[in-house]
Amino acid sequence: MAFPISKEAILVFNKDGVIFHSELVKLNVYEELFSDFPKYREEIHQYNRRSVGTPPKMKFMHICGNILKLPDTDEKVAHYMRLSELYLNLKLKQAPLVEGVRDFLQRHIENIKFVCSEAKVEEIEEQLRYSNLREEFKDVYGHPHEKRDILFSIKGRFEEDIIFFGDSLNDWKAAKEAGVQFIGIDASDFSNPLQGRPVHIVGSFDELM
Repeated sequence: MAFPISKEAILVFNKDGVIFHSELVKLNVYEELFSDFPKYREEIHQYNRRSVGTPPKMKFMHICGNILKLPDTDEKVAHYMRLSELYLNLKLKQAPLVEGVRDFLQRHIENIKFVCSEAKVEEIEEQLRYSNLREEFKDVYGHPHEKRDILFSIKGRFEEDIIFFGDSLNDWKAAKEAGVQFIGIDASDFSNPLQGRPVHIVGSFDELM
């Protein structure tokens, strides 16, 4: 079902799972990092998939401290953060675009658009440039800023309606807390926690055109 979007609306996009199918890439990398702990493989897998949208540092803190119960948790988390960045730098460029997102961005060329993500700004910029999408966005915002605060900041600059496109409970909560509209994107092959919530959800951007 088409969702009415005015030419004046400010459009804000999460990156992973909304612009790129990069969430699955990240989930797989995070699990590969802990392959030396086969006894906890399933527990790590379940937690990892259940916590889509959670910043990696928080994930690693939970895995190292609560699942593996490793000593010197802070050092271990820093170690896994460095490894994850190394692996992701090699793999993220392979992540395809979410279906219909390029056409959607071009159809709404007159709208002001932003990226609001938990990823580092450098990562966002690199992926957008690699896919020839950087010029579609006025600006990009990411780590260490929280999505709620980013949305508050954008809302404070514009009087027009703001629509945030996200794929996780964290995205939905950030939109609610900031008082902006929200559209859920459910384009992945794994269970989306937005299902069953009072949220407008689409499987791809084709459904919005």
